[in-house]
Amino acid sequence: MPAAPERRRADAQRNTRLILEAAASVLARDASAGMTEIATAAGLGRATLYRHFAAREELIDALHAQAFADVSAAIAASRPDDGPVPDALARVVGALLSVAVRYHILFDESFLQGTPPSRQEEHRARLAEPIERLVERGQRDGELSAAAPASWVVAALSSLLPAALRLVVAGELTREQARRLVAGTLLDGLRTRG
Repeated sequence: MPAAPERRRADAQRNTRLILEAAASVLARDASAGMTEIATAAGLGRATLYRHFAAREELIDALHAQAFADVSAAIAASRPDDGPVPDALARVVGALLSVAVRYHILFDESFLQGTPPSRQEEHRARLAEPIERLVERGQRDGELSAAAPASWVVAALSSLLPAALRLVVAGELTREQARRLVAGTLLDGLRTRG
């Protein structure tokens, strides 16, 4: 009998994962999609969906949290502290794009309107830290110019990524092309000269 609570927890975790994956996919196609469409895409009943998320806003909040957790994990997995800074920066950009493509609806400004600015800033600050540390390492090692503060590089990256993401989603660029363009644009402006 003790296995029953463990199984229920495992089922609940699996269902939460299914719901969040379905929400990301469904909302990417139709930002106004409702809970019924998301439940159907997850292969679950509406009652199950509502047991996990009582309202659409609660589901969107959980989707934001999952996206930022995935971005943090992707940055860490890209090994920003390893190897030459230009290579590490290219890996970080690739990692960011891989997650951004999956959750691209969350980068849409009209969709973000319901997210409290304080939460957006908290997430951005957490994600900026490893990138700023990478840039500062490059500046200390002489691989990158010290002319631009690391915070400016993060701000530039935050502008370039959504632009590249729009082109990837529209089918105008592959993810690899976007990675090379974003990393190249940043590095062309940051490399030390002569």
